[in-house]
Amino acid sequence: MSLIATDLEGTLTLGQSWRGLRSYLEAHQYKRHFRRFYWSKLPALLRLKLGRQTVNQFKIEWMRGMLNLFAGFTRDEFAEAAEWVVETELWPQRRQDVLGELRHEQENGRSIIIVTGTFEPIISLFAQKAGGFDFIGTPISYDGDLLTGKPAAPFNLGEKKVESLRPFTQNNPLYAAYGDTIPDIPMLKSSQNPVAVYPDAGLRETAVLHNWRIIGEAAEQQGRPAVL
Repeated sequence: MSLIATDLEGTLTLGQSWRGLRSYLEAHQYKRHFRRFYWSKLPALLRLKLGRQTVNQFKIEWMRGMLNLFAGFTRDEFAEAAEWVVETELWPQRRQDVLGELRHEQENGRSIIIVTGTFEPIISLFAQKAGGFDFIGTPISYDGDLLTGKPAAPFNLGEKKVESLRPFTQNNPLYAAYGDTIPDIPMLKSSQNPVAVYPDAGLRETAVLHNWRIIGEAAEQQGRPAVL
């Protein structure tokens, strides 16, 4: 069975998991926790704006800090937060056109796998709603029943996505890959049919140069920031 890999945020949805986690904290009397975290990250945001930090580096630092805000939550409590993220942020802003195309490919016998840096409790719920897709996300660690606030493995971003796909592609070349930003380029290049989905400027330039298929306009061209 041929395999199609796809990014999540920006590709399958305009929603961002950090926004959903933030809204969960704010709705459950943790607003001050998030505000302290936000102000502590302003220097990193400035470095990003000035081009002194890569998008991947910023995302890792940001999401690591967001996860730490949930340290001490039980598995069930974080599962509730994950459901909140999907139901209020990711799923309402899903890209119907891209999901429809992937479901059509699934009906034609291809296997779909979402490859993302999003925490696994979140992506597992989205993948189920999307059509029972497989997924590879960033696992999180627990001490018994309590969340440690730390990832259990490196964030599944950039080149790491290609590494995480290897067990699935050793005997079966990657038929197609979908992504929306520069960090998705390694995964797209590893496929037979790269697809740039609402790409940022860097990915669009690469897609045009290599004659890759392009779907839609970038988030920033729609008035939405590509990062945060």
